[in-house]
Amino acid sequence: RYGIGSRTVAGSLVSVESIKAHLGLLAAFKRLRQRVESCPDEDLPDIAQFLDGPQRWAWFVGLAVERFQRWLKYVKRTELATWVVDDIPPLDILMIWHSYMLNPIWYAEDCDRIPSLGTLRLLNDHFVPAVILMGDLTQYEPCEERILSWFEQTDTPFDPLHSMQVLLHRAVRCPGCGRSNDIPFLDQDGTGYLQRNFRYICICSLGITKSALALDKFAGDLVTGYRTNTIEPEKSLAGTLHTRTQQRDWLRAINTKSNIIGRQGAHLTVYNQIMRNEWKHFIKERYGFSITNIPKGIPWVSCILSRRCCTRFTRTMNAYTDDRPFSVDLAAAVLRQGAFIDTLDDLGWTAPGFFDDPDNQELLTHALARYHAFLDLLSNVTNASYVPTLDIDIVWHTHQLKGGEYLNECKELVGWYVDHDDKVEETHLTQSLDETCKAWQVSHLRRAAQAYLTSASQQRFGLPYMHCGCPLPDNPMSSKFSSLTRRLGSSKDHTLSLTPPVHPGAPAATHASEHDAVHVSAKRVHPFTQSQIEARRKARVQELRRRRERDGKRVLDGKMDEDLYRRGLTHISSSSMPVPGAEGQSSAGASERWAAPCVVSFPGAFGTTGVGSCVSVSVCPWVRESFCNLAGF
Repeated sequence: RYGIGSRTVAGSLVSVESIKAHLGLLAAFKRLRQRVESCPDEDLPDIAQFLDGPQRWAWFVGLAVERFQRWLKYVKRTELATWVVDDIPPLDILMIWHSYMLNPIWYAEDCDRIPSLGTLRLLNDHFVPAVILMGDLTQYEPCEERILSWFEQTDTPFDPLHSMQVLLHRAVRCPGCGRSNDIPFLDQDGTGYLQRNFRYICICSLGITKSALALDKFAGDLVTGYRTNTIEPEKSLAGTLHTRTQQRDWLRAINTKSNIIGRQGAHLTVYNQIMRNEWKHFIKERYGFSITNIPKGIPWVSCILSRRCCTRFTRTMNAYTDDRPFSVDLAAAVLRQGAFIDTLDDLGWTAPGFFDDPDNQELLTHALARYHAFLDLLSNVTNASYVPTLDIDIVWHTHQLKGGEYLNECKELVGWYVDHDDKVEETHLTQSLDETCKAWQVSHLRRAAQAYLTSASQQRFGLPYMHCGCPLPDNPMSSKFSSLTRRLGSSKDHTLSLTPPVHPGAPAATHASEHDAVHVSAKRVHPFTQSQIEARRKARVQELRRRRERDGKRVLDGKMDEDLYRRGLTHISSSSMPVPGAEGQSSAGASERWAAPCVVSFPGAFGTTGVGSCVSVSVCPWVRESFCNLAGF
């Protein structure tokens, strides 16, 4: 039994079997990445042979997104066993779908907005059960009929590595004249569709770029089906339909379009009788066929607007990065998962049969208890951002793979639809991690009496959030809470369920979950803002040093375990430290790589709307790096 908010859950929200299957899926993803990165040159098209391992993987993931989009046209729902045999997609498609579902709010909204995703939503309950049914995915072989049907549907081989040899071009419609162009994914000049400097000159002389394609998509969504007080899901702007409290907020979607098109955005309209296509073309010409011109071109997007309105507009605009229908940069989402998978692999969690050992399975039981406590923590806040640890995060991710059921359970137990984000500016995240540690150990005074009566939250009092050795923040009120909980009593069952098991791998699993994110180059940030960012980083490093000195004194005084302190020597959270080699990059377009914890999105959390890159409070949200920047090509 788990207490979440005012509710008591009789059983676990996530099964151990589902977590094991999910870990097996992640192991298959890593094996796929290794195969791609080590693929012999002769198995690649000539144009791709110049790519190194990480660049090759980024290119492959981009191709997988193309295959995923083609597959959506043929998705159909059947009984689970039949679907696994007749309709299961290749592993690279499961990988894209997996990362899509780990953006639960965006995924749910896109399933409403995008007609081709409507059937996919009906398969949400198939995802994890299908993985369980398929067994070892690295050894899975589809039937001959499925191999043939896949080729007929997508015009690519079922084997994702074989598809690399034939999937060389993408049909892209020119935003200017509407002509369809077969554009190479890669070319020697670095201007292919999947490359950083993508640019293609159409026969009409327009230079097709991702920014031009993004504006074309935005203008199309803006003018399609617009009537003052009526809107349909597929005709709403991205990021306007789903909120934390309502899955289909029609009024919000209508008002967003009205604010842009109507009174304050009247400059976007020409005449009432203008045709939709002409209106769309006018908007694109008005902003020079570039989405980046919209912020400075719309007068009402200014400091006079409330922070809430600006955040809403930012959320919407961050969904428009290219011509694909998705509101999430799926390739970037997959690449960010790579570091998380590597970390779990280092822990041994993705090794075949690792959790068949009862001693090892105790780690999952402990992770489940901590995840439910994490949800309980979320149910008691109104303005904060909390960061999960590795063990909590894998359970959280598995829960999200239940699709709409995950959101419904969050709404019922936590009070709102809990989003998931791994794209927030790093100093904001390190502060959030400190807040999480304090809240976990101390909780809230107003909950103390209820905890005594119901034991719903007593489990969190006095227990550290992380046991990995990272220097934790000071907890000045801990002594007060210790005496309070002694007077009120404690729940041994709940406390013991959150105490790490006696297992050598248990402490490391409580380290903060860190995914790779891109920190935008200093060249793209105002010098004053950059100086503020650097000052915060330096202050963070100094604070970590102070904590290490504090912990050293605790060891000498016998108040801290020496082994725990020694683990901290090599286990200080990298969320505050640049990855070696990142400093000093000054070449054009270079980006620094930082490790940034995953973060939960809920009321008051800022920066939770960025798609495809790390979004900073102080960095213009329309300055984005493509997913190829993660691989540097």
